[in-house]
Order: sequence, then structure tokens, then C-alpha cells
Amino acid sequence: CRPGLTSWPVVDGKLKAHASFDALQQSLELPLAERRKYRRGMWPPPPESAAVLRRCVRLLPHLSDTGGFFVALLRKVRPLPQHSALRREIMPRQQNQPQLTRQLPSACNNELRRLGTDEAALVVAQFKLIGGALPVLTRRLFSRDGSFGRRVYHLSEGVEKMHREANGRLNLVRAGAPVLVATVPARSDNLREVQSGTPSSPVWRMTTIGKKVFAPWLGPRL
Repeated sequence: CRPGLTSWPVVDGKLKAHASFDALQQSLELPLAERRKYRRGMWPPPPESAAVLRRCVRLLPHLSDTGGFFVALLRKVRPLPQHSALRREIMPRQQNQPQLTRQLPSACNNELRRLGTDEAALVVAQFKLIGGALPVLTRRLFSRDGSFGRRVYHLSEGVEKMHREANGRLNLVRAGAPVLVATVPARSDNLREVQSGTPSSPVWRMTTIGKKVFAPWLGPRL
């Protein structure tokens, strides 16, 4: 991630920059219909007020080798109602309709959790990673249940830091890039086999993104 910007150009459809909102509105080169599309808040604030923008975080897809995404920060202002009360509120029961019994889905069921030390050690052992990879991967690798899963995701340094400093107040549902995909059912005996150096089959397959992420620890083999 990168800090927020304190200044930026505002250009029109012909890529001509305009110093301020008033300057654009006074321009005779733009038709009135186009000038109406611009708002005063599109321009940077004065320098004495712009310093606070450095506290913003810009998450850019190409820095984490991911596709486009959206980020939202939600603030919980009151306790959530019970499922039964919520169902009655959003879907009132009607006389000729059967009672709704299906549980509402919960995003917490898909929460990403930090990979355990033993599971990170399995990754280091299988791919024979070098150069002190274990401490870094223990912090940056996440999965759906915090242990073995279908996929393992690698979080950028900025997102991992935000999650760590939130102290449990930030639940990650979708984040990071998939770097490992499970090739066999994950069991505890897989961990023992890999650590002993006699695995019966590979536990993980490294994705294309994973090869770029693990490149500093793969050595000269790839």
C-alpha cells in the first residue's frame, strides 16, 4: 500500500489541466454541459488542510499482483438483531407462505485467518524454501480456517499490518492473492510426512502468483 495523495491534476475530456474549479467554470473552451459535470471537491484541498490526506491508504492492484477490487471500512454502531427477529423484519410472514427456516448466511464463516506455524513450516519444508522464509510466511499467509484449506492466500505487508494492529476488530473475507492450492486432502499425517522428508504426495501446488511471491526463497532451482 501507499500513502494518500495531497495534490493531483484535474483534466477535462481533452486532457487539459485546470488549476481550480473556478478556472474551469470560466473556461470558454468547454461547453456548459461538460462544465456541469465537475464539482469543487474534485480539486485538492489547500495545503494547510491536505496533510491529513497522508493518513489515507491507497491499495493498488499491481503492487500485490491482483485484479481490481474494492475496500470498505464498516463501523458497527449497535448490536445485530437475532436471526429470527431479522427474518421477521425483512421478510414478513404471510398466511399462505411456509415459515422461513433457512439460516441467514454469515460472512464470519468465510473469514480469513492467519496460517498456523506448523502449517507454514509444512510449506517451507515441501518447497525447500531458504533465507528465513518461515517468520515472514507465518505473518503473511492466510487461509479460510487458519489451518489447512483449499487455498492459501498471501497478504501484502500493508494489509497484514492493518489486520494485526486491529486486534481482532477487522475480519478479512476477501484479501490477498492465492499462492497455494491443495492437491490432496489436508490431514495431520501430511504435516508429519513432509517434516520427516518422506511425503507420500505433494500437499500444495504453487500458483503462478505464488512463484512470484516465493521467488526470494526458492533459490536458484526455478
